[in-house]
Amino acid sequence: MSPAPGPEASRDDRADFDMLLSGIDKSRQELDAVFEANGLGRMETAHRTAKIEHDATRGMVMEIYANKVMPFDMDTTGKAVWRHFAHSMDHMPHRTYYEKQPLHIEASDDTVVERYGLEMTDGHTNGDFHVKHIIRRYVEDERIVVVWRTITDTVEFSAEPTPGIRFLEKGYIVIKPPSTGERDCMLMQTCYIIRPEIHKRNGPDQTRKVGALTDFVLSSVTGSISASHQMIENVLLSGALKKGI
Repeated sequence: MSPAPGPEASRDDRADFDMLLSGIDKSRQELDAVFEANGLGRMETAHRTAKIEHDATRGMVMEIYANKVMPFDMDTTGKAVWRHFAHSMDHMPHRTYYEKQPLHIEASDDTVVERYGLEMTDGHTNGDFHVKHIIRRYVEDERIVVVWRTITDTVEFSAEPTPGIRFLEKGYIVIKPPSTGERDCMLMQTCYIIRPEIHKRNGPDQTRKVGALTDFVLSSVTGSISASHQMIENVLLSGALKKGI
């Protein structure tokens, strides 16, 4: 594990958090267009897609999205989803969080701002990262929306130092009733859009490193969506059983 940045944010840290904060409300505004483009907005059945696309203006972009039906009401589902993504991610399998530092930048019951170190494992491959993260919840009349923006700086990958490679992540979750109007069954729709950025040259094999890192991140995030859905459902089922006792 590499030491995470200290509690005193550097100038670069402040610039990164300013960028994340300015982007979080933009994520909320663009959510419907994103879900319309990838089909989640019209999706009613269980589904999962993970893909890498190459865009002429944005370069390489990963998009991972999933739709899951949760047999619980919106308020109960929304609280479990927020508790998981805002406060319980350190229980995720194949991930080790260290030196977590909650930051009091616009923090509230509906906004969490933090910085932490993260080790991820996928098969026999390990990655060590420094992460800056903002997540925010919006409770609307007919749905609950959770959005986040994350900057992930790669420290080490497969025991090789990897300075200057970072991933910019935008995440979206919508909890809403299906078009049938049922209130005891919710759709949980999740989308990650992740783009690698290179800030300094890493030698002649940099293209290989970025490609391998991208595959690693895509696989890890795809697995984390499945794990998150299962953990949230387990919490909801456990709560329902306790109420029934």
